[in-house]
Amino acid sequence: SYRGNIKVLEYSSMDKFLSSLSSFNSLIEYLSYEGPKNRELKKYLNRFKKYQKNIEDKIYANDFLMALEGKKKKCHSVRDPISSSCHIKICESDKSKTKEYVVQKLDETILMGSVYMKISDTGEILDTKKVDVLSVESIKKPWMDHRKRNNKSRKDNIFYQGKIRDDRDSIVKNYMEVPQDFNGKEEMFSILTNRIYERYISEAFDACFEKDIIDIDKQINAVKDKVAKSELVQVVELVDKGLQSFLVSPKRLPCDTVDYGKIKVEKEALASFKKYRPEGPKTAISLRKAKSLFKEQQNRTDINWEYIEDGCDVRAHLMTRDLKEKGITSDKIWVNGNLSYKDEKGKKTQWNFHVAPVVYVKNWKGKIEKYVIDPSVSKEPLKVSEWLNTFNPSNKKIQETNYPLVTSSDRFERISIAFSNMIPLSPSHENEDRTEKERQGIAEDYMLGTFED
Repeated sequence: SYRGNIKVLEYSSMDKFLSSLSSFNSLIEYLSYEGPKNRELKKYLNRFKKYQKNIEDKIYANDFLMALEGKKKKCHSVRDPISSSCHIKICESDKSKTKEYVVQKLDETILMGSVYMKISDTGEILDTKKVDVLSVESIKKPWMDHRKRNNKSRKDNIFYQGKIRDDRDSIVKNYMEVPQDFNGKEEMFSILTNRIYERYISEAFDACFEKDIIDIDKQINAVKDKVAKSELVQVVELVDKGLQSFLVSPKRLPCDTVDYGKIKVEKEALASFKKYRPEGPKTAISLRKAKSLFKEQQNRTDINWEYIEDGCDVRAHLMTRDLKEKGITSDKIWVNGNLSYKDEKGKKTQWNFHVAPVVYVKNWKGKIEKYVIDPSVSKEPLKVSEWLNTFNPSNKKIQETNYPLVTSSDRFERISIAFSNMIPLSPSHENEDRTEKERQGIAEDYMLGTFED
């Protein structure tokens, strides 16, 4: 028991007992929960926290030994940093025109996720990897065990938005999503397209160096520009939860897919994929009629237009059903990415996806155009390009895909759009066993809840 362990600590060396990180961190976690309730445990909690802070200070302040692909390198602190919160170490370099750094990231005194960066003398990022720290000077034991890393397993287990996806549920392996320009540098792509890593790398360099020495943000943006320009193909597959899709390098496509226009669809997914294709302009209307329909939707009392932070899928569902009752064919437009909408009062709303109904308008030349009915972001129907501009302030690349919506577009520095018919309620993994009545019930119950809140 922990109580038993604490008694041992009263009579023995703390260093000797805390030989494993797991026991130490588990003890801290337990005491943080139980300590305030128990006077005896509370004094140990305070004692351990001081010990933990001491270890943390030593890790940041002292030189350490790094392991990188079987090689050991000594890394030392930055001389004359801008801030005392500089958590970067400079490492021995194999080449004269490059510099090597380790950006330290602590998680409960573990150097978890520390990042190695190789940078040229012109400031260009040449490589980035996660590294192991074998030992820290003035600390007797290693505070992060060296991980034996197999090149093949690393290739299939690249970090994805901070997590490792279980590849057994997908024909798309993680390495397939890496653009061709990053062939051999999969880990660099994974790290620098992860917003969490990007933020702490940027903050670490800003705390250590002046911009004229190393402008790390400029160099990260150069990598992101390369990602944005990369060619990627949509792959759609069928899993237990329904359809899902990914953007994949055209040089790393999975097997057992068929061509459907410009995309690849898993053979088993083809029937389900076709089920959600857009209806198209079966009932083309005038722009005046579209504006009239927009006003009707805007004035509905069963849709909460004051709450737009969430529930766009429900609003779109309710509107398309109403349009159908009026004899109007409508589809849905789905969009994924880092979406930011600012209303007239300056209130900002962030979305990772958004959806709204689309109607088909015949202009005076007889040309049919798509118009979006979305009172949450406008006061009238908008063309697709106009609608996208309302929440794409950074003007990122637009990639048109097919439903189901790609849900990782921001990672590739782009916004993905997809069109579907009125059936699906979810951007992906639509439950095909759901009846229309069940979808309607879900939408109505959700919207009712927004009024009650």
